[in-house]
Amino acid sequence: SNPDETQVVVNGGSSSNKVSAAEARETPDVAAPAAAQKGANREASAEVDDLEDRSACMYGREEGVIHCSLLDYERSWKRYVGRLQELFAPAVRLTFDRCDVTADLSSPFNCHTQEELVQETDLFLFSFVCHETSAAARKSGFAYCRQLAARCKPGAVFVFLDVKSHSQRVLQEICAAMTQQEQQGQQ
Repeated sequence: SNPDETQVVVNGGSSSNKVSAAEARETPDVAAPAAAQKGANREASAEVDDLEDRSACMYGREEGVIHCSLLDYERSWKRYVGRLQELFAPAVRLTFDRCDVTADLSSPFNCHTQEELVQETDLFLFSFVCHETSAAARKSGFAYCRQLAARCKPGAVFVFLDVKSHSQRVLQEICAAMTQQEQQGQQ
């Protein structure tokens, strides 16, 4: 892995099939609202594609690009990938896959949260997922988070964004489960 690259995983729901940016752009609710904006986006997109092609040729991979994997149980998030890619290009490469944070990493539903992704990721961001999935995740002993903590690379950062007053208890439980897993891994 190139030290100039950053890998980010965003979990936004409970847990994947890849979709191209072109497929996502074709989805009506993510298309730019004005024709003028679409024209500007096409011109900028062509310039970005050219720069990306040259960068890939020069370095084998895109140097300085943040790779962001949006993981969510709900397929509906896939339709936003194209628009988000347009907004963040060329600095961010965005992909979507499905996952289930209520199951462990060996679950077939979590096939996209595999060792390579986990071991290359610098930042794991859980956005408003812990409270809404807490009952089911608790039944598995928060296996998804525990296993991520055990398999992630040293220095990886976990950020949990949730409704504090409603989520404080479950966030403490997740932290305890992840810490316990980490301590068991060190023994």
